[in-house]
Amino acid sequence: MKKMAIVGVAVAAALLMAGCSSGGSGGDPDTKDSSGTFEDADPALYGGQDSYDDMAKLYEKAKKDGETSIVVYGAVANEREEIFRQFEKEFPGIKIQTEFLTGSDLFARINQEIASGKVAVDSVLSGDTSVTALKAADRLEKYAPVLASKLDADYVDPDGHFYAITATPFGVAYNTDMVSEDEIPHSWKDMVDPKFKGKLTWVDLTGSGPSLVPTARLLKYGDVDEQWLRDLKAQDVHWEGRASGLSSVITTGEYPIAISYPYDYYLQDQAKQAPVGFFFPLESANYVAVNSMGIVKGAPHPTAAKLLESWLLTPAADKVFVRIGQYSLMPGSEAPKGLPKLESIDQVTMAPVDEIQEINKAALEITKKIFQ
Repeated sequence: MKKMAIVGVAVAAALLMAGCSSGGSGGDPDTKDSSGTFEDADPALYGGQDSYDDMAKLYEKAKKDGETSIVVYGAVANEREEIFRQFEKEFPGIKIQTEFLTGSDLFARINQEIASGKVAVDSVLSGDTSVTALKAADRLEKYAPVLASKLDADYVDPDGHFYAITATPFGVAYNTDMVSEDEIPHSWKDMVDPKFKGKLTWVDLTGSGPSLVPTARLLKYGDVDEQWLRDLKAQDVHWEGRASGLSSVITTGEYPIAISYPYDYYLQDQAKQAPVGFFFPLESANYVAVNSMGIVKGAPHPTAAKLLESWLLTPAADKVFVRIGQYSLMPGSEAPKGLPKLESIDQVTMAPVDEIQEINKAALEITKKIFQ
């Protein structure tokens, strides 16, 4: 889904520490969530009376059925735990357990549980590659939260098995002791400028991960081509196995520029006072990683899982997303501090849900041919 382009904005530590916003209206990190529990809160925090009433029914049923926990697998790294702790605060009596599992590890665990008849997982929160594959394998139940009807069609599985919850902005990260904002790539074309040879790092393009997904879309919709990939190979890029590995090589200056880096990781770097800057958005075709939630068939706590999925689409959850550097995908949601509104960003085109697997497969064949 293409958006109107805006002038590039660099997000620096000083900007965040000073509480200024740049290029858009960021949220207030001091804004409180509900004053207490769900039962005492204003229905507006939960998307209005209809949504509130539906969630109240789910909460009562979950308590009646003894569903005191929810197990979530997927892209639930430590930086996202604040989301789940807020849910527990608003819905006393329900605790959330998470486990970071992606790709083949995620599928293997879920398949093993289903085959054994001892399903432990309730929900999956992960990228479009994982949720579409789980749907294709008939691993997800159908469920429609009240607020899901307000989501853009690009963020909804048309068959109702999963819904997009958040989007993580990815931008250029760089070592501020070694390079300035003016000296880093500001576009995908810039990435292959010979002056950056030997200075770049990214996640390995020969596996399914946070670099292949944007590359697949960029190739599919003509933002880059195979020659761009060949030129990128000539840059002697340092490849990491996971996005989390990029931080160490940036902060040490061994490879001072990360081609595409998650904004929530950048916030962690800043909390550690690491010499890391973040540039976003690029001149065009920016990547934001959409994470969707689906409920696994045979989930031991299905009602509580529905309550969590419903809550994640509410303004109450949006306030937490703002603090941890995530975009909510609900219309009118706030932007994380220092970042532009999501609708103002020129994004790389979203892949249709039913084409994601084929688009990624085609890109992986190309990247393996070039980089292996």
